[in-house]
Amino acid sequence: MALGNKERPENISVTENGAAENRSRPTKSADDGFLSRIDLLIRLGILLGVAAVLALYFLLDMNKVSAVTVVGTHNLEPSYIQKISGVTTENRYFLTIAPLVEKKIEEDPLIESAKVTLENANIVRIEVTEKKAIGYRYEDEPVILLADNTKAPLKSDYLNIVANLPMITGFYDEEQTRLLARGFENVDRSTIEQMSEVSQYALTYEDEAIRILMRNGGYFIGNYYNLYAVNQYDLIYSRLTDRSACIYGPEDGSYAYATTCPWQLEPEEKEYWYDEEGNVIVNRFGDKVVKHYYK
Repeated sequence: MALGNKERPENISVTENGAAENRSRPTKSADDGFLSRIDLLIRLGILLGVAAVLALYFLLDMNKVSAVTVVGTHNLEPSYIQKISGVTTENRYFLTIAPLVEKKIEEDPLIESAKVTLENANIVRIEVTEKKAIGYRYEDEPVILLADNTKAPLKSDYLNIVANLPMITGFYDEEQTRLLARGFENVDRSTIEQMSEVSQYALTYEDEAIRILMRNGGYFIGNYYNLYAVNQYDLIYSRLTDRSACIYGPEDGSYAYATTCPWQLEPEEKEYWYDEEGNVIVNRFGDKVVKHYYK
């Protein structure tokens, strides 16, 4: 080898038997480079094709939601359910993810559950189950009381509900509210819609009686445990000859009955409890505590 000539050293290794072996890398041919460029062009073509299909999908109106149907509402308007779902006819049908829409609807305090399905002809169907609302009352702010012992602020979107619910006064103690909600669990929605006002009323034998003024002017008197009997109100009221009578819940778990309203009874002599200083003892509602004698 002549001095000054720099040749590329070969990759020579020695085998186990001592023979020399040439492991020089094979040179890359022009064909290999051409094939690589072809492969790259194919990949780019596929990506451009997918991008074109996606662009076409977003441009064509035929791929939008054609209609949104809402079923199962009771107090809430279908338009309100569609509003909180976020689904409109501007949405892409196949990009509507049902579980996400359901979760969004169920965040509303008046919704118990929601089911979203994608139907033929690009229709999105929303089926909801509302919680049972039992009335509204004023605390620090107006609220709607629900049969599961939760509350919902009476916002503007719910104002139409007020026409179907009674106003509730009293029962501000946490336990009283819980018992009231529990009492309404077995009261029909249609019966609740006939109520105008629900209030506490102290009877001689029960300080926390429930007085319900119905929209037709009649009264139902009951308690936390027999409130379900108000479902019989229409049947009994339609047979009354004296519409000034009150309908009472059963004390023994049988049927409701009608008799004179407690405020129409002749006043009777009452004995009250007094404290050590001679002052009449009152309950949490400000009513005088009456002595009761059991026979």
